[in-house]
Amino acid sequence: DDSDAGVRRRRTPNLNPRVVAAKEEASDDSSGEDSDDSDAGVRRRPKMSSGHRAGLHTGAEFQEREAKLQEQKAAKLKAMGDEASGKNAETVYRDKKGRKLDMLTEFMRQQDVRDGKEAQEAQEQYEWGRGTKQKEDDEAYAQELENIKNEPFARRADDARLEASRKEELRADDPMLAYMQKKRAEGKAAGRPQYAGPPAPPNRFGIKPGYRWDGVDRGTGFEARLLAKDSKDKIARERSYRSRAADM
Repeated sequence: DDSDAGVRRRRTPNLNPRVVAAKEEASDDSSGEDSDDSDAGVRRRPKMSSGHRAGLHTGAEFQEREAKLQEQKAAKLKAMGDEASGKNAETVYRDKKGRKLDMLTEFMRQQDVRDGKEAQEAQEQYEWGRGTKQKEDDEAYAQELENIKNEPFARRADDARLEASRKEELRADDPMLAYMQKKRAEGKAAGRPQYAGPPAPPNRFGIKPGYRWDGVDRGTGFEARLLAKDSKDKIARERSYRSRAADM
């Protein structure tokens, strides 16, 4: 009868894995690994995650305890099977979503694809960041290397390409240097369309409008105010100089 005072109520055992593991660990500790503490009559102190007991220890006690812990760890590891310990296990490769890859070749293939894509993106970024002039120079240089590769090793004095390159070269002591520079500049500008409408408002840098400009000034008027102030300052300096010169 449960109502009888002599009969104790049965308690449901705690099946929590943490509690069970703690009890097993406590039983292992009481079985002999801390027998020196029990013999000394010292109250059992809490055990830390490293396996040592809390509180003050001498150097000899700590070394002795550490040696026992290392021996126990080595024995447990030796008693474990290869599957549990992970010894001689194959490397598991996963993709960026955590999915397991079956073969190393698949992982390497994806890595190669990724590297190729990154290299392609870097090349595209490099191409976008370069101007037309740099690309033309690279093409001309590559063409020059190709021509040199197809030419014989020795060059004669009547080589047409060599003579043309010498004629195109500009020298500092050439009396027609300024004329040739002007002629080349006109030749470059001749191939580009120029603005031919009404005169554009002046600016500090003398930049001409593009040939598609419709003649409408959509600026804030800053350039006009700046040039007007500059002109006013020049007139004031000129008047001041003339007044001082007249007094002399």
